[in-house]
Amino acid sequence: MSYFIPHAKREDLKRKTVYDFETQFLLISAIEKRFTSEIIKTIPLCDDLFSIGFKNGKNDWEFDQWRDVYVKHRWKEVKGKLTLKNNFKIEESDQANWIKKDLLPDKSSEKWTEFTKEIDGASCRRSFPEDKQKFWTWHIVNHDKTAFKKRHYLIRDASFDLNCLELYSDIYLHEAFLIMLGISPDDMDRNEFFCWMLSMDLLSMIVDSIPNKLKTKFEDFQEWNILKGHFGKSKKVEKVSIENGKVIIDTIKIDTKEFIEWALKNGIIEEDTTYLRDG
Repeated sequence: MSYFIPHAKREDLKRKTVYDFETQFLLISAIEKRFTSEIIKTIPLCDDLFSIGFKNGKNDWEFDQWRDVYVKHRWKEVKGKLTLKNNFKIEESDQANWIKKDLLPDKSSEKWTEFTKEIDGASCRRSFPEDKQKFWTWHIVNHDKTAFKKRHYLIRDASFDLNCLELYSDIYLHEAFLIMLGISPDDMDRNEFFCWMLSMDLLSMIVDSIPNKLKTKFEDFQEWNILKGHFGKSKKVEKVSIENGKVIIDTIKIDTKEFIEWALKNGIIEEDTTYLRDG
């Protein structure tokens, strides 16, 4: 038995979804542009500093590497201030968004000097933790922008075929989510959406003001909440471990027959009856 997204609404539904994901990309691009402008204004040596992270492949830098950049450009080295660091403890939850934050003295900051320089008649002072925080904030925003762009292109180029409903006895919740949006998960890099489902919403933690239209996580979509509400108590709930964050998150597998029955009833899919013959 084969199924498809209803012809009567597939074009309009996909057009709406493509527009929605394009809007998300444009919104996150505007945030990234704002952060970039702020960095250029506040960190005169941002090009040299940011290139450190890209060169070593870690998207990060150590104090000595940071210091070498300022010494090279003849900034004045002065005694730094004792810095508090964030000690994040990530707790288990179904969406891994419960975070406890404690402020603790960073002993390594005792050796962190700072640098000053007069630029265009104004005194500029830079510290290691401030520059590093700016870099990481930009890196997270830029990473999200790249991911939003990829998801937009995947949605735009997707087909209407629903071979997955014939081939697999189970489908994941994020695959059902795409079908609800009028998008086939067939012939698509579904891993991009799987990773999105498992990722933490870091953007909301670092950006002071998130535009109302920006959907940073699955829960921002009505379709996702409908699916989670209906299939969330499925017997086929799987635990997926995130290695780096040491977090266990629930992902839901849906019995394909159960999803088909529900989707047919709600007009989300239609059965292909072209194989039937009269007489």
